[in-house]
Amino acid sequence: MGKLYEASIVPVDMDEGHDVTETDSRRTEARTRTLRWIESLWEGASTTAREEDQKEEVLAVFRELARESRSGGEVREYVPWQPLW
Repeated sequence: MGKLYEASIVPVDMDEGHDVTETDSRRTEARTRTLRWIESLWEGASTTAREEDQKEEVLAVFRELARESRSGGEVREYVPWQPLW
């Protein structure tokens, strides 16, 4: 799964008189950490949804097996050395 947000780093040309202060640097780091945290929450939520879907598929198979077992069909004894055909 792709990242939701990419931290954008804009190069600063020191010749133009722009200085990156320590406060700006801390803000950028804090934003980056926050975005990574949000991204990890998103990935966790989508993973949980996928696992729930897979669980429902497996449960549907077992429900179908239970329904077939209650149908009252002929039960034959399985003999391993005799083919069923």
